[in-house]
Amino acid sequence: MNYARPVHFAAGYAVSAGLLSLMVGDSLLSVLLSGAILFAYTAFVYMVVDRYNDGILAPIGILTGGALILVGAAFVVG
Repeated sequence: MNYARPVHFAAGYAVSAGLLSLMVGDSLLSVLLSGAILFAYTAFVYMVVDRYNDGILAPIGILTGGALILVGAAFVVG
């Protein structure tokens, strides 16, 4: 099994979320901690998707869904 692609997707997602968090004014320590947790979670999800689905649509769907949840949470909290 090749998990290189899911880990790259997870890293890109965590970095994107971290940059967005920095742009809205979160502290660096908070961004690093939440980014590490987000990376671990999304890497796990992407590895499961990679194991049971050969297409690229599932990881992109998870990425899009997660981004929508993140934006929705930002509006609720902020």
